[in-house]
Amino acid sequence: MIVFALEPPRVLLVNQAAANQLDPTQAVGQWSPQLAEALKARGELRFDALRYGGDDRKNAMRITVRALPLEGRTAGLILLDDAGPQSILEERLARAERLAEVGQTAVRAVHDLNNPLDGILRYINLAIRVIEEGQHDRAQAYLVQSRDGLMRMVGILQEVLGFARAARPGPRRLSVCEAAEEAVSLFRATAPDVEMCVTDRAQDDRYWPGEVLMQVFCNLIKNAVDAMEGHGRLAVEIDAEGSWLRIVFRDTGPGFDPAEAEHLFEPFFTTKPQGRGTGLGLAICRDLLHRLGGRIEAANDPQGGCRVTVRLPRDDDSPQPVHPQEGPA
Repeated sequence: MIVFALEPPRVLLVNQAAANQLDPTQAVGQWSPQLAEALKARGELRFDALRYGGDDRKNAMRITVRALPLEGRTAGLILLDDAGPQSILEERLARAERLAEVGQTAVRAVHDLNNPLDGILRYINLAIRVIEEGQHDRAQAYLVQSRDGLMRMVGILQEVLGFARAARPGPRRLSVCEAAEEAVSLFRATAPDVEMCVTDRAQDDRYWPGEVLMQVFCNLIKNAVDAMEGHGRLAVEIDAEGSWLRIVFRDTGPGFDPAEAEHLFEPFFTTKPQGRGTGLGLAICRDLLHRLGGRIEAANDPQGGCRVTVRLPRDDDSPQPVHPQEGPA
């Protein structure tokens, strides 16, 4: 372990095990951006396969950084774990698989962009023709249609970029209940005729990457609101289920065709009418949850409507219960 301070980066204390692994002063200097991010979060962050030195083939460290309440100093604690060559190989394999997945998504995006692009070109040609004939009202209508097509293309590209980035976990940490309550509150103003409630029976005190949970939960709430066409009830229920934390989103919409179940989480598959969805929301949710060790599935509720179930692991590998507003014990 290494106790460090920033501004400027310096080592305050190091044990022999850490000194045997690396040069502590060099490591603190090289990792200063990540260390500053962890201290800003005022909690605990973990970084996997963080490079040390200039050789990509070795010296990859897995570190956990915790803020330390030292009076008058911005200080923290680094806990080191030598990731080793096997972890580097696994990291590269995961990156290659991710690039292949993004490539497949890009190909599908190009295909999906062709439809609105073809319509835009046709409307622009029609607008040119009617302008020459002095029919300006019709030209305006064609240009409006062109603008709508461009906005759809913008939406597709934004979701493809989101899929590629997959919302890298930032320093903000939230419990599952906090994220659910915050996501629901964002939609209450835009969907006043949908009754929304959050029931937390698990009382789980673990804290997760907040932006990841918010993106997943907001996607699921938006899908439910759209399916109910702005009228109905959405219940978010949080329960402990063995080694899992289960979050169920239950709406009173029409549900979906069971034949579509196996395709719901595929990129660009959507049950929404043409122009109302790109089909990337659930694919992004699945990808983000997979990175947290979680799962997602959807089913028609026996009482009517759709039921989407998210599961997050409740074990020692999941994020530890350090609240972002508190320092370590």
